[in-house]
Amino acid sequence: MSSLSFTLVRWAAWAPGLTTHEAWVDWAQKPWAPRGTDAPALDDVPAMTRRRIERLGRVAYRVAAECEADERGVPAVFSSRHGDSARSVDLLTALAREEALSPTSFGLSVHNAVAGQYSIARKDVANFTSLSAGRWSAEAAFVEAAGLLAEGSPQVLVVVYDASLPPLYTPFGDEPDADFAWAVMLAPGAQVHLDAVTPAASREGAPLPHALEVLQALLTRAPLRDGPWAWRHG
Repeated sequence: MSSLSFTLVRWAAWAPGLTTHEAWVDWAQKPWAPRGTDAPALDDVPAMTRRRIERLGRVAYRVAAECEADERGVPAVFSSRHGDSARSVDLLTALAREEALSPTSFGLSVHNAVAGQYSIARKDVANFTSLSAGRWSAEAAFVEAAGLLAEGSPQVLVVVYDASLPPLYTPFGDEPDADFAWAVMLAPGAQVHLDAVTPAASREGAPLPHALEVLQALLTRAPLRDGPWAWRHG
């Protein structure tokens, strides 16, 4: 078994109906999958920049900025299983109708668009990475963060976010839909451990997408094992 260890410096999370730390702490004791079309206002972002940030990007921006606070230059890993799938469906539908595509819409549909918008809005030229690894996208972000810490970064920001699948993709979903983002600032230490273990069957019928199960485990300091990964504390 191989293991990675971290210290959680601070965290932030946002979802429709869950907009404060206190609400998330309560949620962790009795979790549910948040859904909705609400999004943070991002009043701190200039209007011309803000208008280009769609709902998923706004949610990810809010938790990243809250977690990073006034710091700049911290490397960040943005992780989303599906990314802006609704925008991608719109583009594919336009292609099927032989309609012209909007270059702006295409540029904002790529998987690193959210990280790029965050970098531009914050005027931050740190090392930003965007990734997707299916069900295990949250763990993949922590693995990437471990590499950055091993290279000497004193801290790494991890941002995990996703949105409900558009109706066209719903029949292919293998997890509950949810709209959310959470972020953690990581530093070297031994507060939280992520172990690569002998793969076990994924837990079927879970009430949450796996990324929110990870957040619940981090907030409650409870162990979590699913598939090839196990979380433990202490």
